[in-house]
Amino acid sequence: MTDGLLSFAQSVMETAQSSPWAVLAVVAVYVGLSFLAAPQFGLHAASILIFGPVVGTFYAWIASLTGAAVHFMLGKRFGAKFLERYGGQRSQWISKKLAKHGVFASAAIRLIPSGPFIVVNTLAGVSHMPFWKFLLGTAIGTPPKIIAIALVGGGLVDLIRSQDPFSIALIVAGVTLWLVIGWFVKSRFFASEERIADDEKGELSNERS
Repeated sequence: MTDGLLSFAQSVMETAQSSPWAVLAVVAVYVGLSFLAAPQFGLHAASILIFGPVVGTFYAWIASLTGAAVHFMLGKRFGAKFLERYGGQRSQWISKKLAKHGVFASAAIRLIPSGPFIVVNTLAGVSHMPFWKFLLGTAIGTPPKIIAIALVGGGLVDLIRSQDPFSIALIVAGVTLWLVIGWFVKSRFFASEERIADDEKGELSNERS
């Protein structure tokens, strides 16, 4: 199913490639297919492949922000009861973190594997965090992932073949920085999740005893 969704996305983008409204087609694809759990990495790769590393990255960023905004509004309007009934401990924890830490949490959660794109955005809406904080954090945290795909898919091989020490050093530094930031965010952002789980297990054990 995933391959079919990505093939459809690529077909729509290719059709709209020469249109002045191409960005709207990319936005429509991102938002529509997000409800079918199309992987963000695949959509980013298709945008970059078809429109090039610069324009494709920009279109992917705009489309991601639009999709995130739509999911946030749906979560704000309809998600509370759903989360209470079906959301697990991790979902509720993420929602609380987003509400508490605002821009930082919204940006950080884009840098580490935390859940499907639509789920994370909906949880932000459920958390009742200010919309502007959510959108600003998403705008800051989304580009590194898209740029990494652009480098790997487009220019990385060419830069390495060129044997330009400065360009290669920039890539190595960028990847290293992203890994360090991801590790730091994960250790700080998710450490409390493990403590919360341990505390709740301890409380349950005490109640049973």
